[in-house]
Amino acid sequence: MCLMRLLLFFPLMLQPADTPLDNVAEQVVEQINKQSQRIAGAYHRNLLKQVSEDQLLAVYKGLFAKHGRIVGMTPQKRTKPESGNFTLAFEKGVEIQMTLTINKRTPPKIVGIWFGPPVASFTDIKAIIQEIKKLPGRVNFQVVRLGDQNKVIHTLHADEMLAIGSTFKLYLLGTIVGQGRPWDDVVKLTDDHKSLPSGVLQAWPDGSPITVHTLASEMISISDNTATDHLLHYLGRKVVESQLGAMGHTHPERSWPMLTTLEMFKIKSNAKLLREYIMSDVAGRRRALTGQVKQMSRVDLAPFADGTPVAIKEVEWFASAADLCRAMDWFRRKNDEKALDILAINPGAAMMKDEFDYMGYKGGSEPGVLNFTWLLETKKGGHYALSMGWNNPADEGVELETYLGFAQSTLRLLAGQ
Repeated sequence: MCLMRLLLFFPLMLQPADTPLDNVAEQVVEQINKQSQRIAGAYHRNLLKQVSEDQLLAVYKGLFAKHGRIVGMTPQKRTKPESGNFTLAFEKGVEIQMTLTINKRTPPKIVGIWFGPPVASFTDIKAIIQEIKKLPGRVNFQVVRLGDQNKVIHTLHADEMLAIGSTFKLYLLGTIVGQGRPWDDVVKLTDDHKSLPSGVLQAWPDGSPITVHTLASEMISISDNTATDHLLHYLGRKVVESQLGAMGHTHPERSWPMLTTLEMFKIKSNAKLLREYIMSDVAGRRRALTGQVKQMSRVDLAPFADGTPVAIKEVEWFASAADLCRAMDWFRRKNDEKALDILAINPGAAMMKDEFDYMGYKGGSEPGVLNFTWLLETKKGGHYALSMGWNNPADEGVELETYLGFAQSTLRLLAGQ
């Protein structure tokens, strides 16, 4: 995946197994290292109904084949005895976070297990940027130290406009704050404004009354598309468009007209409509949205059925890494408690949450598009904005695991500042 700093590893040194959870974690490590051909009796039958024995073995063998033996395991902070995180150090120079949950019976059984992306053992952010440079397609990256006078401390093509996917939803949250809209305003769900997943609200009954606060929370935390589209209609398309500039976006016109998620799905599901939309000016695009696009049915839409990127240079929501860092700083300066709380519901890298005093996050993805954007406060009181994007219109798209590994490595290094 990337060049990694060479580390000198000693024979496997585990923390003392003081609890049943630690004992079970050691069993998992042993199974990965010994490449067992069968699952030990530590897995609860309910887990094996969701993930088969063969699937678990395939995950373990894949970890061993790609990263080698586990040479160290460090328990992380836990909130209860039956569940916790462990950092697994592999001999090929990566660390992987493992989340493990057991039941309270004796002997305990594993009821949940999850492995995070591999994180290379980088010693500085400059080395991470060097690896990001090698990715196919286009990338941008920026870290800003925030304060009375902001200071850019790491940057790569930070002013380059890239497609950002659902990260555009930051600007809808910003519009609520910027326009002073009441958080307890109620919006009723309508079929016309329901979108496709991600999210859950598309399955809720028409007429369901939902507060602006709940819609915003769903939009940011689980990227609910139906919540997003209802908010865009509630706020007004042109009002949201004007908010981009207020939040420091340098070329807001690149995203005009500001599309709902359903409009995006419709346009990218119809090749003829997509070509016509790309060839139109902003006025023509606005006419298309109120005409042909509006009349299209939501049923059977499949814009990314084969996983191939679709017009990510032409029809999208666009921003640079520098724009998004300014947007996060805008939230910091506004200091709206509810907006900051909403941004922190999903920290984007849950394993890192305890290493920061605050993590506000929004990301976006579709085939060929990735973006991660954070507002951070470290334990030492440092405030930072981090944004990193990757676009690749080629058929192979982008690799979430690769980029998330770079993001987590960056976060880990920022946590100590």
